[in-house]
Amino acid sequence: MADMVNFEMTTSALQECFNALIPFLSNPFCILDIDLCVKYANPSFLALFPESLSDVIGQPVDQAFRWDKSMIDLTIVLNRILTSSDSIIEYPFRLGSSYSGNKTTLTLIPIRTLGEQSRQVTGVILAVSDITSHRVVEDQQSHEIRLLNIIHEIAASDQISYPNRMVQQVVSRVGSLLQIPYISFLEFTSESDYQVPLREEVLWSRRYGFLIGEGWDDVSPIDLTGSSQISDVFCSLPYLIHTLETVPNGLNATMLERGVSTLLIIPVLYDREVYGCFILWNMGEILAEHDITALKVIGRIVGAGMMNLRVESDLAQSREKFRGVIEHIGDMYYRTDKAGILLEISPSMATALGYQSSAPLIGLSMETMLMYPDLWPIFLSEVLNSDGVKDYELILKGAGSKVITGSVSCRLVYTEDGDLLGIEGVIRDISRRKQYEQLVHESEWKLEQAGRIARLGLWSYDGKCKTFKVSPEVFSILAFPSDMNVITLGDLIHITSDPDKNQLLKHFLNESAKSGEFGFDIRIDLLAGKFKYIRIHGQPRKREGVVTGSFGILQDITERKEVEQHLLRYANQLEQKTLELDAMRSQLLDMNRDLDQRVRIRTTQIEELLRQKDEFIMQIGHDLKTPLTPLVAILPYVRKKISDPELIDLLNVSIEDVKTIRRMLTKILELAQMNALYSLSDLQQINLHEALDQIISDNAYMIHQKSLFVRNEIPDSFSLMISPMHLETLMGNLIGNAVKYSYIDGSIIITAKEKPESICIRIKDNGIGIPEDALPRIFDEFYKADSSRHDLNSHGLGLAIARRIVDIYGGIIKARSEGSGKGSTFLVNLKKIPEFRSSTLHEQGNF
Repeated sequence: MADMVNFEMTTSALQECFNALIPFLSNPFCILDIDLCVKYANPSFLALFPESLSDVIGQPVDQAFRWDKSMIDLTIVLNRILTSSDSIIEYPFRLGSSYSGNKTTLTLIPIRTLGEQSRQVTGVILAVSDITSHRVVEDQQSHEIRLLNIIHEIAASDQISYPNRMVQQVVSRVGSLLQIPYISFLEFTSESDYQVPLREEVLWSRRYGFLIGEGWDDVSPIDLTGSSQISDVFCSLPYLIHTLETVPNGLNATMLERGVSTLLIIPVLYDREVYGCFILWNMGEILAEHDITALKVIGRIVGAGMMNLRVESDLAQSREKFRGVIEHIGDMYYRTDKAGILLEISPSMATALGYQSSAPLIGLSMETMLMYPDLWPIFLSEVLNSDGVKDYELILKGAGSKVITGSVSCRLVYTEDGDLLGIEGVIRDISRRKQYEQLVHESEWKLEQAGRIARLGLWSYDGKCKTFKVSPEVFSILAFPSDMNVITLGDLIHITSDPDKNQLLKHFLNESAKSGEFGFDIRIDLLAGKFKYIRIHGQPRKREGVVTGSFGILQDITERKEVEQHLLRYANQLEQKTLELDAMRSQLLDMNRDLDQRVRIRTTQIEELLRQKDEFIMQIGHDLKTPLTPLVAILPYVRKKISDPELIDLLNVSIEDVKTIRRMLTKILELAQMNALYSLSDLQQINLHEALDQIISDNAYMIHQKSLFVRNEIPDSFSLMISPMHLETLMGNLIGNAVKYSYIDGSIIITAKEKPESICIRIKDNGIGIPEDALPRIFDEFYKADSSRHDLNSHGLGLAIARRIVDIYGGIIKARSEGSGKGSTFLVNLKKIPEFRSSTLHEQGNF
């Protein structure tokens, strides 16, 4: 500007300079001459002075102003500019005018001459400026810089992840910067139905620092729908409350307690969601717009932090819910780094792999957990190419011999900058499903093989499209070309014989009428006059209760039909033969009835003859025994009376023959008595051990003669219900035979074994034995096994009598021997409670 007025000072030039400056300078200014007197002044300059001093033109400028005593004299300043080379001087001062009390500055610009080297000052332009607002701007600029620093620090630091710490920093630093008595932070914890509960989380005092926030329990929640005073907060606009009367919902009590009359509310929000607000208490003057803008930015940064915290909390809750859902459905969650190292797994995964906890698995590579590690690169390639996989099957190894088959679904995890972090996903244990699939596959294979062997085909009929889906075997059965893709109902009707077409249409045209399984046979016509019989069996296929078709099996039953027809013919022949057999059976029945009658008559005759035989034997026995009795007594007496040795020898022979005849008659009479069954009335409970000891004692003489060892090992507790005479005869014959046919110094052992309903007696000797061919006849009457038994004392009736007694009591008797010279064993099995029978037939059995 100095260059603009650097010209030779003339009156006209000063006038032109003044006229030129008037449009551009609205502030008070004037032009002084070299004597520092006012030459020209604009109205604003003249308005600075009282009316008595309004005529200041031509007056020295230092007399025109009333200076503040604390300021340096203006003359000194003017002389400085006249004697120095400065082109402009600005000097602050206070003057006694309408600007009194305000901060003022004088701008002094010298007017220099042109053309001369020294360029002397010929005048001065003096401009007066009220810099009160400029000082405020300077202060505000300092505030703005500090606020920007606060914004930069809280936005650039890691405190954005900790909004509570960030709130404390904001309230303390902003409160100190703006010299606010109180600054607090209210968090809106709920926005349900637009009812915002107030809670003062942080309170900072310029005098005391941080105080405990006050819980406004007695203040009603802010109704956002009805409070226009506070609704601006939720429209991203700060709100200034000036008087106590306008404070909403009874907050005036807190304002009175804190001695404040105004509130400035700065919303803390992000993306139209309000998380709370800062309250600046007792704002005496309104802040500059840029300060409010900075506070709004701070509110948004804090809101972003709170949003981030809330999002992280929501994400954590979602993650927990997700893991809970995964755990509930039995899936296994895992997360790895980009190298495939496990960082996190769910407890269900550890359990499924046979571990007590997740600790042993953390840090392991997924590759080492695979049953087939060679599949790991292939799996990674699939994941990287598709940004994840779904239902990828892998076999995992667990603790010990634990192995599971898993269906893996996973995705790649990236940072916000797009860098790969790793993989996370879920694994579903499908081991049991794979086992079932294997079983189903095997079953399907077996069914297919069985179908081929049994010539069975599978079909599925679509009732809407009237088409069949069939297995390959069906084409072979129906003689259709194998290149046919679909068989229609018309194709099947075409090859069906005319009598069976109606039956085929009945089952497939009206699908909705089916209610259960069905089956029928049809005949299909082939080329060259050939045909096949086909069996179709199926059941309806329903979807949501509506019959949409049917499915089943198809079988070639031609051979079966031929067999059935052959069997039918054979059955007819059999029926004819059966009629003939019935006629023959009728004749045989008549013949049997005649034979039965004849047998009964003959049996009666035989029984009568047997009775007569027994009577004859009894009679002849008595008749023969009577004359023998005197002979038995007389012949020994006669032998004593004679002395002729030759006669004595003859008498001895006669005496022995008479005894032999007498013994034979006795046996014959005993056998007749057995047949007569007359001695069953004296049954007694007999102790076997005592009874056999007595029988052994009766044979003591013969036992002593042969020096035999006889031992009775039957327990004392064994007993039988039997006639004493029968037991003595039975055991006497058996023990007598054992003694008679034993070698000298031989042994006879008698034992018994008890069974639930019977007792088996065993008599074993080491005598002459029985030939093998004689065993079947050993119990026949008058039978003698070999020449050794053909002595006068053996008549061949002892074992026959023994068998008769055993038969009477319903028992069993058997003889065993390994051959001649190897001893014999006789086994007798008698029931504890006898079952009498009259039959003399010997029953065979095992003991």
